[in-house]
Amino acid sequence: MILFPVEIEALQEKVVVVNYQQTILTSATTSIWVVPDDWTDSANSIQVIGGGGGGETDTAGTTGAAGGGGGAYAAVFNVDLTPGQAIIYQIGAGGTSTSATAASGKNGGDTYFGRGSSATTTCSLLERQIVGAEGGTGATGAATSTTAGAGGSTANSLGTTLFRGGHGGTGNTTAESGGGGGGA
Repeated sequence: MILFPVEIEALQEKVVVVNYQQTILTSATTSIWVVPDDWTDSANSIQVIGGGGGGETDTAGTTGAAGGGGGAYAAVFNVDLTPGQAIIYQIGAGGTSTSATAASGKNGGDTYFGRGSSATTTCSLLERQIVGAEGGTGATGAATSTTAGAGGSTANSLGTTLFRGGHGGTGNTTAESGGGGGGA
């Protein structure tokens, strides 16, 4: 998650960035971020990407495993926050795979910023967050076929700028050829 509080001054068709600060939050658990005293409501952006889905595994070597879907991207700009305010956020963890033959990957976690204290799910439409990005789905597999994971959707994400996560690459029915993971 990237937070950009910035003050911008325009001079003769040039943009000069004054007092630029970047904060990157990377904890893969639910955490709290405290709004700093120098937060600027009129010049900031908060950008999040959901966790990628896990790839399918094929330890028997009979099929090429499929890749998991990439997490969605969401951003908001010029967010009004109060210095000292505690903001609940979560960085979505990437989906995992197992060592079992033809095992499906797990879904990637949602990434959000500003979840309300009574919300029971991430990217909740009942109690909206400031911004949220859905994680990608895990790839699924069987002994003779594989299905790539879908990218995180914009329909289940929140923000003013939204991009769907990329779909994972499809595996095939021959060994040693796996699909790549999707990107946001």
